[in-house]
Amino acid sequence: MLKHNILLAIGLVSFSGFAATDSTFVMLDSIPDAQITEIIGDTNRMHDQVAPVKIPSTSETYFTQIETGNTYVKMQVRSFDSENNTEVSTPFILDNTNSVVGVSANKDTVYLTGSADGRLSFQQGLIKVHRTAVGWSEPELIKVKGFKPTSWTYGMYMHPDGDLLLIYQKKGVSGNFELSISKRTATLEFGKPMRLESLNTDADEITPYLSDDKKRLYFSSNVTTDEEEENPNYDLWVCDVKNADFTEFSKPRKLPIGVNKKNSYESYAVEIDSANIIFSSDRSGKGMRLYKASLMKKPEIEEVPVIVEVEEEVAEIVAEVTPDTIAAPAPEVMVTETSNKLKFALNSAKLSRSNIAYLKENFSPTTENMAKTKAIAITGFTDNTGAASYNLSLSKKRANSVKKALISLGWDASIITTTGKGEESPIANNANLDGRIQNRRVEIEVEKVK
Repeated sequence: MLKHNILLAIGLVSFSGFAATDSTFVMLDSIPDAQITEIIGDTNRMHDQVAPVKIPSTSETYFTQIETGNTYVKMQVRSFDSENNTEVSTPFILDNTNSVVGVSANKDTVYLTGSADGRLSFQQGLIKVHRTAVGWSEPELIKVKGFKPTSWTYGMYMHPDGDLLLIYQKKGVSGNFELSISKRTATLEFGKPMRLESLNTDADEITPYLSDDKKRLYFSSNVTTDEEEENPNYDLWVCDVKNADFTEFSKPRKLPIGVNKKNSYESYAVEIDSANIIFSSDRSGKGMRLYKASLMKKPEIEEVPVIVEVEEEVAEIVAEVTPDTIAAPAPEVMVTETSNKLKFALNSAKLSRSNIAYLKENFSPTTENMAKTKAIAITGFTDNTGAASYNLSLSKKRANSVKKALISLGWDASIITTTGKGEESPIANNANLDGRIQNRRVEIEVEKVK
C-alpha cells in the first residue's frame, strides 16, 4: 500500500486524452493489448513512471520518475519524445523530492509540488521554477487562497496558460478525495478553490487534467457502476466542459477497455493529439509504466435500415366448393413478432436491471403462449467501433445472455436459437453516441400461431 499512498500524495497529475467533441472520429469500445505500446522499457521494479505532462505543439513530454527504497523515496523530473519513444533528457533534479504538475507552453516555467529544501515534506504546496541563462531559478511558492496543503492527501495540475489550477484533496482524515478548481487573480495569486460538485461522488475523484483547449476535463476515479463489481481499481474518465465558469459538465464517461484494464491501476495520461494518448498503468506487474494507445477511428456511416416490427405470412386458401366437398381444416397462420428493446452497456454482455424487468414483463411464459410459440430466435448486435472479430464474439455473448434469461423464466431451450451479427445491420447512425447506444442491442423474434 506504500506505493499507492505515495502516488496519491505527491500530486502526480492524471491526464487522459481524446477529442471527445471531434465529430470526425469515434471513440473505440475497446483496444487490443497488441495496439498498446510501452514507451520506455525500464525493467527496474523500484522505478515508477507517472505524471506525463505534454508540452503543447511539441512531441516532448515531461514525467516524474519515483524510486522507492526501504528507507527513502527519490523523485526526478524527466523527459521523453513521444514520436520515437525515447528518453530525451533530465530537465532538472531539485533535491529529489519534487513532482512535475505543469509546464508552460514555452517551457520556461515548470510547476511542481514537493519540497524546496530537500526534505520529504509536502507542506509547501505549489512551487514554480523559471529557466534562466545559467539554469533554473530558485523555487518560488505560489499562494492559493484558503488552500492548506496536507501531507500525503492532495495533488494539483496547472494548465499550460498558467491561469487555472486543478486540485484534488482528501476530505478529512478518513474522507474521500474531491476535485476543485482555482483561478489566477489580478495579483497573480490563485483564488479560493471551488469544488466541482457535479463531478464529485462518494468515491475518490483524483488527478484531474484539463485539455489544452479547456473543453475537456479528465480524472481518475474508483466509483462503481451497475455493470461492475464492488471496489474497482481506479479508471480514467472524461467529460466535456459546458461553460467558462466550470460549473457545468457533461456526464462523465470511461475511456475504452484496454486503456482501463481489469485488476490494474490506470491514471496519469496525456493527450498527444485528437486520437492518441500516453497514460500510466501498473498492468505489467513491474510498477507504473508509460504506455501509448490510439483511441479513435473514423466512423463508417451507413444508411439506417427499416425494421419491420411484425410480419404476417398468411397462406392463401383456394378451394372449389361443391356439395360433395368435405371441409378441410384451415392451415395454421404463423406470425413473427420482433422486439429490439434490449440495450447493452459499452463492451458488456451483462443484462441490466431494466433488461431483466422487460423480459419478465413481456416474455414470462404462460400455458397459452407456450402452446402457441413454435420458435424463438435471438440475435445479438454491436456498434461499429472496435475490431470486427471482437464485435462478432461480443454479439454472440449478448444473445446467449438473453437465452439464459428466457430459460430461467421457464422457456424450453430446444425452441430457442441464438446468433450474433456483430456490427452488421445497424438501426441507427454509428457516427454519434446515441446511435451507437441504439445499435448495442439484442433482437428477439418469436414465431407463433396466430
